[in-house]
Amino acid sequence: MFWLGERIFPIPAPKKRLASIPVDVPDKSALYARVLTLDRIIDLMLHEHLVVLITAVVSFFARFLGIWYITDDMPPQRVADESIKKWGNPAQALEHLLQVKSPGINVLCASCILWSRVEPGSPLSALQTLQIRLGRLPWQMQANALALVTGNDISRAASILSQLSPPVPVGLIPVARFIVGQWSPKPRCDDLALAFYQSLTAYGAPQEETQWLIARALVARGFYIQAEQLLQELAELHPASDVLWLLAMLYQTLNRPPQLQLDTLLGFTRCARSDERLCHAWKMIGDLYGEQPGDGMAAVNAFRHAEELASQCFFDEKIRRTI
Repeated sequence: MFWLGERIFPIPAPKKRLASIPVDVPDKSALYARVLTLDRIIDLMLHEHLVVLITAVVSFFARFLGIWYITDDMPPQRVADESIKKWGNPAQALEHLLQVKSPGINVLCASCILWSRVEPGSPLSALQTLQIRLGRLPWQMQANALALVTGNDISRAASILSQLSPPVPVGLIPVARFIVGQWSPKPRCDDLALAFYQSLTAYGAPQEETQWLIARALVARGFYIQAEQLLQELAELHPASDVLWLLAMLYQTLNRPPQLQLDTLLGFTRCARSDERLCHAWKMIGDLYGEQPGDGMAAVNAFRHAEELASQCFFDEKIRRTI
């Protein structure tokens, strides 16, 4: 100890030093980076929690004071309903939502719902209004937004899709394909179906598929001449069995030259190796050969082929029933 005035300050005794032990010390830069990463994560979590808390507080006071306020967690249906309560009718509500500078997903979807409720004849009921709102949505959500507009009504969806202007929102392409699949078992041939089929090329459908759907609808409606032109083009480019068969039936209905009918039916037999319509096709071929002089043996062979196919079909059906 030593004296300083009247106070005594102890001199600290030297500490005992430990023996030198080799220790693997981690890289300081890696430790620093790791600490920074953890600090950054904690800061982000605190910031996100603070933002959520502030949003909740603002939303509470806004609703308490009757101030119009939309939060990101509000579902589109609620946004649409609250908008109508605020501004009186769907048209006025839609007009105000269209003025939102940076609309969220729920606001865009709510706009689509309000569009479906606007009275016809209003300037906002134009299809372009809906197409613009759908186009601003992420493509993955465009089909869901259309479902909100149509209430999952396939016919209404087809009507809207048939009227959209190219380029159409890419998220609606699966919707068009779905409608085609739904109408395939019982093909529709009304005005809506024709308009929808004619618009399918805008949704990426192959030209031959579009022509086939239109031709089949035209035949069902009795527009044989228009259907004949489409089927002839298809038969030249893509001679599928369904196309050739429908074209052969159409030639028979229109009383086209026997040779034209014969060539089409023979083309069908070459495409359809295992088709239940083959028996009928060979009978028709036999009749056509029988009408032409000098083709009697060809007619006999065609009828014989038809009988063999009929017997084979009967035998196969009997085996299926036994199994």
